[in-house]
Amino acid sequence: MSAYERSLRQLHGQKLLQDLDLYFALFLMSQAPEAGELAALTFALVSRATSEGHVCLDLHSLSGQYLLPGAPAQYQAPSVTAWRELLLDSGVVGQPGEWQPLILDAANRLYLHRYWAYERAQ
Repeated sequence: MSAYERSLRQLHGQKLLQDLDLYFALFLMSQAPEAGELAALTFALVSRATSEGHVCLDLHSLSGQYLLPGAPAQYQAPSVTAWRELLLDSGVVGQPGEWQPLILDAANRLYLHRYWAYERAQ
């Protein structure tokens, strides 16, 4: 089991991630196994945000903060610049106009592709 999978499963076991969040992140990581723990957690958080009724995960508002209340301190968000670079290098995050499962726009909002497309259609 990889380090990111172990971390996600631990957070899931602590009830900090739901089933959907865990399996969504694991699926994307199967497409981007070199992306690392922060990417895996970010993918889970995008899933959680949409489950909570949000259309995206705003990286700017989370930068420098702890990503999950009650989680270990290692889950603190980096600077937006570093986070953005990490996500765009993952291979499953694209910019507007690209066809990737997740879209990161210029305002540092991370969307499931379908939610990004829906927002643009309105």
